[in-house]
Amino acid sequence: MNLTARQAKDLRASRPPARSEAEVQRAILDYLRTVPGVYAFRCNSRVVRMPGAGGRERLVRFGVKGLPDILAWRSRVFPGALHLGPIAQWLAVEVKRSGAKPRPEQVAFLDLLRRAGGIAVVASSVEDVVSALA
Repeated sequence: MNLTARQAKDLRASRPPARSEAEVQRAILDYLRTVPGVYAFRCNSRVVRMPGAGGRERLVRFGVKGLPDILAWRSRVFPGALHLGPIAQWLAVEVKRSGAKPRPEQVAFLDLLRRAGGIAVVASSVEDVVSALA
């Protein structure tokens, strides 16, 4: 089916605008804060140019390279380990726009957390996080 230019424009206008990464991040944090036993927070990781000795600039890193956008833990009691009481399980969420891919250092961080028994997910929606926690 061939659309006229006007029909294509009308079709694009009828679609909801794509959500920004920041909007998705806020929605995920809002969701995680409603899940019992979960404590979630936004991780800011940046590199900033600062004045250094002799008028030279230096780069200062805040956070760890590859740190995900959201870190959280949930308190869980595991069958067979009831005597231990609740155990914290880490959750890392790297938020990306739909179709975007994480950088290699982000993938490495998520893999490291998975190997340690945590939950790590690249999410472009709240539904991705809901699935990861299921």
